[in-house]
Amino acid sequence: STALRRATRDGGAIELALIQLANDDSRTARKCADTINQSIEHLGLVISSYAPGVVALLKYGKDSQHVSASVDTAITACNASASPLRGVGVVRYEIAGGALVSASEIERIADETRARVVSEGSGRIERVILHTEPHPDIPAAPSATGPVGSRQDHSPRLP
Repeated sequence: STALRRATRDGGAIELALIQLANDDSRTARKCADTINQSIEHLGLVISSYAPGVVALLKYGKDSQHVSASVDTAITACNASASPLRGVGVVRYEIAGGALVSASEIERIADETRARVVSEGSGRIERVILHTEPHPDIPAAPSATGPVGSRQDHSPRLP
């Protein structure tokens, strides 16, 4: 999307969450999107339909903790309004010194993560974290594409 390309160009932190709803009903997706829209600030926020039964949430800004907290709040709000969620795949990309991963690659990773979580039937949130410089709290492990990456899954199961 244009917003994802803009976010990778402008730097800071980006989170793309692909939220798999319990069904493909467009009314449920609209309810989830409306709830997200009411739950977090709009600056740097894009909500759209990604596929039947999947809501895409993109949040970006200069402060990675604020971006992450906003996405968590949005997912919790969506789960409360459109429960149960089947699973959520999230990619966080912290950009310093220029983007090394394209918008399409971020989207692909988020979609693969969402699909894996849903196929496991675990109803959980899984985050993949990418960053262009070593993060002080995450052990560095170079990947084939250049940036440092790690997977984290310490989010609670969705009810």
